[in-house]
Amino acid sequence: YSGNGISSAWAGSDQRCADISLGSGVSFRRHSRALFMNRTNMFNVFILIFCLLFAFISWKRLPWAVYLICASLPAFLIRSEMLGIPFTILELMILISFLIFLIKKLNFKKLRQNPFLVPALLFLFFATISMIVSPSLRGAAGIWKAYFLEPILFFFVFTSILKKENLKNILWALGISALYLSLIAIIQNFFPALPFAYISKAFLRS
Repeated sequence: YSGNGISSAWAGSDQRCADISLGSGVSFRRHSRALFMNRTNMFNVFILIFCLLFAFISWKRLPWAVYLICASLPAFLIRSEMLGIPFTILELMILISFLIFLIKKLNFKKLRQNPFLVPALLFLFFATISMIVSPSLRGAAGIWKAYFLEPILFFFVFTSILKKENLKNILWALGISALYLSLIAIIQNFFPALPFAYISKAFLRS
Protein backbone atom coordinates (compact mmCIF):
# COMPACT_ATOMS: atom_id res chain seq x y z
CA TYR A 1 0.00 0.00 0.00
CA SER A 2 2.79 2.39 0.92
CA GLY A 3 4.51 1.67 -2.37
CA ASN A 4 1.32 2.52 -4.25
CA GLY A 5 0.96 5.63 -2.13
CA ILE A 6 4.50 6.76 -2.95
CA SER A 7 3.94 6.05 -6.63
CA SER A 8 0.71 8.01 -6.56
CA ALA A 9 2.45 10.87 -4.80
CA TRP A 10 5.24 10.89 -7.38
CA ALA A 11 2.68 10.72 -10.21
CA GLY A 12 0.75 13.63 -8.69
CA SER A 13 3.95 15.61 -8.30
CA ASP A 14 4.95 14.93 -11.89
CA GLN A 15 1.51 16.00 -13.07
CA ARG A 16 1.69 19.24 -11.07
CA CYS A 17 5.17 19.93 -12.46
CA ALA A 18 3.88 19.24 -15.97
CA ASP A 19 0.95 21.60 -15.38
CA ILE A 20 3.28 24.31 -14.07
CA SER A 21 5.66 23.77 -17.00
CA LEU A 22 2.76 23.88 -19.47
CA GLY A 23 1.36 27.00 -17.83
CA SER A 24 4.77 28.66 -17.90
CA GLY A 25 5.21 27.74 -21.54
CA VAL A 26 1.82 29.19 -22.49
CA SER A 27 2.54 32.34 -20.47
CA PHE A 28 5.94 32.72 -22.12
CA ARG A 29 4.45 32.29 -25.58
CA ARG A 30 1.76 34.86 -24.83
CA HIS A 31 4.35 37.31 -23.50
CA SER A 32 6.60 36.73 -26.53
CA ARG A 33 3.67 37.21 -28.90
CA ALA A 34 2.63 40.44 -27.17
CA LEU A 35 6.22 41.72 -27.24
CA PHE A 36 6.52 40.85 -30.93
CA MET A 37 3.24 42.62 -31.74
CA ASN A 38 4.33 45.73 -29.83
CA ARG A 39 7.63 45.84 -31.70
CA THR A 40 5.85 45.23 -35.01
CA ASN A 41 3.37 48.02 -34.33
CA MET A 42 6.17 50.42 -33.39
CA PHE A 43 8.10 49.45 -36.51
CA ASN A 44 4.98 50.02 -38.62
CA VAL A 45 4.70 53.55 -37.20
CA PHE A 46 8.23 54.31 -38.42
CA ILE A 47 7.35 52.76 -41.78
CA LEU A 48 4.27 54.97 -42.02
CA ILE A 49 6.33 58.09 -41.33
CA PHE A 50 8.86 57.01 -43.94
CA CYS A 51 6.10 56.39 -46.50
CA LEU A 52 4.63 59.84 -45.90
CA LEU A 53 8.04 61.45 -46.43
CA PHE A 54 8.63 59.36 -49.54
CA ALA A 55 5.19 60.27 -50.90
CA PHE A 56 6.01 63.96 -50.37
CA ILE A 57 9.29 63.57 -52.26
CA SER A 58 7.55 61.64 -55.03
CA TRP A 59 4.93 64.35 -55.39
CA LYS A 60 7.50 67.12 -55.55
CA ARG A 61 10.16 65.36 -57.60
CA LEU A 62 9.24 62.01 -59.11
CA PRO A 63 12.78 61.47 -60.51
CA TRP A 64 14.15 61.78 -56.97
CA ALA A 65 11.78 59.01 -55.89
CA VAL A 66 13.16 56.79 -58.66
CA TYR A 67 16.72 57.59 -57.54
CA LEU A 68 15.83 56.64 -53.96
CA ILE A 69 14.30 53.35 -55.11
CA CYS A 70 17.41 52.52 -57.12
CA ALA A 71 19.59 53.34 -54.10
CA SER A 72 17.35 51.30 -51.79
CA LEU A 73 16.99 48.06 -53.73
CA PRO A 74 18.15 45.94 -50.73
CA ALA A 75 15.12 47.32 -48.83
CA PHE A 76 13.14 44.32 -50.10
CA LEU A 77 14.74 42.50 -47.15
CA ILE A 78 13.11 44.84 -44.63
CA ARG A 79 9.78 43.16 -44.03
CA SER A 80 6.74 43.69 -41.88
CA GLU A 81 3.02 43.02 -41.98
CA MET A 82 -0.22 44.84 -41.35
CA LEU A 83 -3.66 43.25 -40.99
CA GLY A 84 -2.04 39.93 -41.86
CA ILE A 85 -0.69 41.26 -45.17
CA PRO A 86 3.10 41.00 -45.51
CA PHE A 87 5.00 43.75 -47.28
CA THR A 88 8.50 45.14 -47.72
CA ILE A 89 9.81 48.69 -47.70
CA LEU A 90 10.76 48.44 -51.36
CA GLU A 91 7.25 47.34 -52.32
CA LEU A 92 5.74 50.34 -50.56
CA MET A 93 8.16 52.70 -52.29
CA ILE A 94 7.29 51.27 -55.70
CA LEU A 95 3.54 51.42 -55.08
CA ILE A 96 3.71 55.00 -53.80
CA SER A 97 5.79 56.17 -56.76
CA PHE A 98 3.42 54.45 -59.19
CA LEU A 99 0.40 56.06 -57.55
CA ILE A 100 2.01 59.50 -57.86
CA PHE A 101 2.88 58.67 -61.47
CA LEU A 102 -0.77 57.85 -62.19
CA ILE A 103 -1.96 61.10 -60.66
CA LYS A 104 0.61 63.51 -62.07
CA LYS A 105 2.49 62.04 -65.01
CA LEU A 106 0.35 59.46 -66.78
CA ASN A 107 -0.10 60.29 -70.44
CA PHE A 108 -2.19 57.66 -72.22
CA LYS A 109 -1.01 58.76 -75.64
CA LYS A 110 2.64 58.29 -74.71
CA LEU A 111 1.80 55.10 -72.86
CA ARG A 112 0.19 53.56 -75.95
CA GLN A 113 3.32 54.46 -77.92
CA ASN A 114 5.52 52.56 -75.48
CA PRO A 115 6.80 49.49 -77.39
CA PHE A 116 6.98 47.48 -74.16
CA LEU A 117 3.35 48.07 -73.12
CA VAL A 118 1.79 45.07 -74.90
CA PRO A 119 4.60 42.60 -74.01
CA ALA A 120 4.46 43.72 -70.36
CA LEU A 121 0.67 43.30 -70.19
CA LEU A 122 0.86 39.87 -71.84
CA PHE A 123 3.62 38.85 -69.45
CA LEU A 124 1.48 39.97 -66.50
CA PHE A 125 -1.60 38.26 -67.93
CA PHE A 126 0.07 34.85 -68.18
CA ALA A 127 1.65 35.30 -64.76
CA THR A 128 -1.81 36.00 -63.35
CA ILE A 129 -3.22 32.83 -64.90
CA SER A 130 -0.34 30.84 -63.41
CA MET A 131 -1.07 32.35 -60.01
CA ILE A 132 -4.77 31.50 -60.19
CA VAL A 133 -4.25 27.84 -61.11
CA SER A 134 -1.45 27.36 -58.58
CA PRO A 135 -2.18 24.82 -55.82
CA SER A 136 -0.70 27.27 -53.29
CA LEU A 137 -2.52 30.51 -54.02
CA ARG A 138 -1.03 32.50 -51.14
CA GLY A 139 2.56 31.67 -52.06
CA ALA A 140 1.87 32.20 -55.76
CA ALA A 141 0.26 35.56 -55.03
CA GLY A 142 3.39 36.68 -53.16
CA ILE A 143 5.60 35.68 -56.10
CA TRP A 144 3.19 37.33 -58.57
CA LYS A 145 3.25 40.57 -56.61
CA ALA A 146 7.00 40.71 -56.01
CA TYR A 147 8.35 39.34 -59.30
CA PHE A 148 5.77 40.40 -61.87
CA LEU A 149 3.35 43.16 -60.83
CA GLU A 150 5.66 45.51 -58.96
CA PRO A 151 8.60 45.32 -61.43
CA ILE A 152 6.20 46.15 -64.27
CA LEU A 153 4.73 49.08 -62.34
CA PHE A 154 8.20 50.39 -61.56
CA PHE A 155 9.22 49.91 -65.19
CA PHE A 156 6.57 52.38 -66.36
CA VAL A 157 7.55 54.89 -63.68
CA PHE A 158 11.22 54.43 -64.56
CA THR A 159 10.71 54.92 -68.29
CA SER A 160 8.59 58.02 -67.69
CA ILE A 161 11.57 59.87 -66.17
CA LEU A 162 14.28 58.18 -68.22
CA LYS A 163 16.06 61.04 -69.94
CA LYS A 164 19.67 61.69 -70.76
CA GLU A 165 20.10 64.10 -67.86
CA ASN A 166 18.54 61.61 -65.42
CA LEU A 167 20.53 58.58 -66.53
CA LYS A 168 23.68 59.76 -64.76
CA ASN A 169 21.80 60.17 -61.47
CA ILE A 170 20.29 56.70 -61.82
CA LEU A 171 23.74 55.19 -62.25
CA TRP A 172 24.93 57.14 -59.21
CA ALA A 173 22.00 55.78 -57.17
CA LEU A 174 22.81 52.21 -58.18
CA GLY A 175 26.46 52.85 -57.34
CA ILE A 176 25.52 54.13 -53.87
CA SER A 177 23.51 50.94 -53.30
CA ALA A 178 26.52 48.80 -54.23
CA LEU A 179 28.83 50.98 -52.12
CA TYR A 180 27.03 50.67 -48.80
CA LEU A 181 26.48 46.94 -49.34
CA SER A 182 30.21 46.55 -49.89
CA LEU A 183 31.04 48.62 -46.80
CA ILE A 184 28.73 46.51 -44.63
CA ALA A 185 30.32 43.32 -45.96
CA ILE A 186 33.85 44.64 -45.32
CA ILE A 187 32.97 45.73 -41.77
CA GLN A 188 31.39 42.36 -41.05
CA ASN A 189 34.47 40.56 -42.33
CA PHE A 190 36.82 42.43 -39.96
CA PHE A 191 34.42 42.97 -37.03
CA PRO A 192 32.01 39.99 -36.98
CA ALA A 193 31.08 40.57 -33.32
CA LEU A 194 29.50 43.99 -33.90
CA PRO A 195 25.78 44.12 -33.00
CA PHE A 196 24.69 44.95 -36.55
CA ALA A 197 26.79 42.22 -38.18
CA TYR A 198 23.75 39.97 -38.59
CA ILE A 199 22.13 42.62 -40.79
CA SER A 200 24.79 42.33 -43.43
CA LYS A 201 24.21 38.60 -43.80
CA ALA A 202 20.72 39.37 -45.07
CA PHE A 203 21.84 42.30 -47.17
CA LEU A 204 24.58 40.32 -48.84
CA ARG A 205 21.94 38.01 -50.29
CA SER A 206 20.69 40.97 -52.30
